[in-house]
Amino acid sequence: MERNVNKTKTEYTKKEIEILKKLIRMRVDANRDDQKKIRGAMRKLGFYGSKFGIHDCQVSDLEGLIRIGIIKVIDDDTSLASPVSRTPRSIVTSKVASAPIPSTLAPIEAKNVEMALIYGNFVAVNTLRDYSVPNVPGLYCIKLRKGVPLPQKFGKVREDGIIYIGKASKSLKKRLLEQELNHKSAATFFRSMGAILGFMPPKGSLYGKSTRNYKFSLEDTEVIKKWMRQSLLVNWITLGKEHIDKVEKYLICKYCPLVNIDNNPAASDELKAARKYCVEYAKSK
Repeated sequence: MERNVNKTKTEYTKKEIEILKKLIRMRVDANRDDQKKIRGAMRKLGFYGSKFGIHDCQVSDLEGLIRIGIIKVIDDDTSLASPVSRTPRSIVTSKVASAPIPSTLAPIEAKNVEMALIYGNFVAVNTLRDYSVPNVPGLYCIKLRKGVPLPQKFGKVREDGIIYIGKASKSLKKRLLEQELNHKSAATFFRSMGAILGFMPPKGSLYGKSTRNYKFSLEDTEVIKKWMRQSLLVNWITLGKEHIDKVEKYLICKYCPLVNIDNNPAASDELKAARKYCVEYAKSK
């Protein structure tokens, strides 16, 4: 294992990971001088967040690097690390134990699904890689990192930061990673977040077209993507297609995430209006 403190390590013992997590939590609440000392202590352990493209490092960033295999925990500790795999990942059904949800549930273990998705291990968007999100059906949950604000006029964000719950009927990788977070094709969440952040599609870009799926300019799209990488955390679970619609509706109705409109009894009128205006603007001459 690399011990040169001038280089970023990619392997850590279980004890080192726990120390890093403690230092990260301390740094978040420390003053500027103490933050510098804490970063020094982290670097002595061989951890340089900037080498991974991470700034203002949170515990979720570290856990994300572990989950996708960029950082490896060399101890046998399944609560902290899991091998990189293209198969669906295990999901947490409680704060102590973890177990995979099978592709079909009969009967639906709705409470286990809820615990796994809402209270499972979220990872920072900027730690996601193409191979880290499975190419199978499932549900996903998106929340704000602590301290990230949204315009108050759209409504109150839940204390746990959850702002969106969505479904992937065919592929979590395609729906969550490629569409919702990178807008490679039509994406409800991406369009909504663009509207919330004050962006508008190019005027007339949908003129004469039947679709309402507006897009932003390439420049604005990159700005929104950058904001998402810096501001959002995600979690997902695999789930059989026959149960996805029912469970998604149940969770949206119960948690009322700010960015969900359909099936949300507390849907934001401001968000509805902002999305409608984006459509009208894109369809105008």
